[in-house]
Amino acid sequence: MSIEVAAAGASTPNAAHLLWVSAERHGDRSAVVERGSTLTYTSLRDRAAAFGAALSAAGVQANDRVALLLERVGTPRRRSSGRSPRERSPWS
Repeated sequence: MSIEVAAAGASTPNAAHLLWVSAERHGDRSAVVERGSTLTYTSLRDRAAAFGAALSAAGVQANDRVALLLERVGTPRRRSSGRSPRERSPWS
């Protein structure tokens, strides 16, 4: 099943559905801006479709689990004190 079919047939909005609707409504608007590079909603949708097609070509089927290994972007945060994040939170 392609992402387009899954998105069109979704009974409740899921990520694919929301991406397809956003691309239809706001195709040329910026969806992702990172370090001076911009990705439009249409481009993001096309990349998601290509990724889905590659997964399908590799034999991944509906309801299969897929793990993603993503590169860390930016500077890692370091603890500045011995307190836990909960102890440091101003909302606790």
